[in-house]
Amino acid sequence: MIAITSRLGVSPEGAGRGVSCVCYAGTAALLAWALILIGVPTFWRQLVLLLFATNAAASEFATWVMTEPLYMLLSTGAVVGLI
Repeated sequence: MIAITSRLGVSPEGAGRGVSCVCYAGTAALLAWALILIGVPTFWRQLVLLLFATNAAASEFATWVMTEPLYMLLSTGAVVGLI
């Protein structure tokens, strides 16, 4: 993903950060979708998403040029697929 993105003229570091941010946002969207699928009330769904967004460790993943954000997105997608 990073190599494909960096071929668009973006530096590899910038491409890595961009992919990480997109994966983090995708994980938040999957989490929201999973909460809707299992019928969590709106207040609790918003609270869970707020806690996810303000989680310091997960927020760090969004800016690291590593595989954690992509792995987190794929593993969350697999779990949501099972629901």
